[in-house]
Amino acid sequence: MIQVIQFFVKNSCGRGSVTLLALNNAQFAKLCHLLDRADWLEDPRFADNAARMAHAALLNQQVTEKIATRTTAQWQDILSRHDVLHATVRSPWMGLCPTA
Repeated sequence: MIQVIQFFVKNSCGRGSVTLLALNNAQFAKLCHLLDRADWLEDPRFADNAARMAHAALLNQQVTEKIATRTTAQWQDILSRHDVLHATVRSPWMGLCPTA
């Protein structure tokens, strides 16, 4: 069975939601560097997918804190440029809020 850590961030700077995926160690490393959290790569709690799954709540909280610093549109641009798997989570009220 493949275990995948998925980060669902409900709110990035008050404007939308985004989901991030780190399917393997290489993808997790990209995410760590992008979020300026290279220290996660040395943390035994995040050493591999199994360890990340065991500590998913903590890791999700820490990713959420970093993502909350920018808008969803800004993160989409940054994540795309760095080839990190992600998707905007659409909701019925998205068109009612500014995107920048």
